[in-house]
Amino acid sequence: MIFTHIAPKPVLRNFVRDYLIAHFRFDHEKPAPLKPYAPKPEQGITFFVRGRPRSVNPLTGEVQTAPPVSIFGQQHRRCDVHLASEFLMLRVHFQPGALFRLLKVPLYEYGENYFDAELVLNGEARDVSERLSTARSYDEMVALIEEYLVRRVRKAKHMCAEPRNDGAPKRRVWIREKIRSGQLVDRTRKRVQHDVHQQEAEPESLCERPVAPDR
Repeated sequence: MIFTHIAPKPVLRNFVRDYLIAHFRFDHEKPAPLKPYAPKPEQGITFFVRGRPRSVNPLTGEVQTAPPVSIFGQQHRRCDVHLASEFLMLRVHFQPGALFRLLKVPLYEYGENYFDAELVLNGEARDVSERLSTARSYDEMVALIEEYLVRRVRKAKHMCAEPRNDGAPKRRVWIREKIRSGQLVDRTRKRVQHDVHQQEAEPESLCERPVAPDR
């Protein structure tokens, strides 16, 4: 069982506050514990390597299952999170304003929902998620994330330095419109339902890849 914060490499410190790795195993014969989360001034991207949490709004009863890679904005209300019997995640906490500099979409647009990062970052998010699922250690997981983030930061700096004519501004407008209309939430839910059905159809052994506890 591990729950630890890791500092980023110097080249990323203007963008990344820290990484959080959480890895829990619970008795399969007992219900996994419920974790109440109080509102926190955080924004970031979470990679759920094993197990998907279910977030329940205690006021409305609304339930949301997180996509494999989730973008989240600032939480304003408490939520109750139900974990899986084995739960492994790597979360990137960004510095204030840094995620906007990378995505060019204000975080208040995202609200308190989990958003499927693949719908915003194209196939890059799923590629990183798949590589994390085969990592043999926590150190390797962090190295994979930092390799990806360095590319994103360099790309963001290049976009600021030179005018873009590749359709990126139109895509950002598309993302904002989908968020505001609720279509991005609907797409996220459909993607999650598809992934959950796929997981139920796979042999359990495919999901049981050990990660060496090197931290």
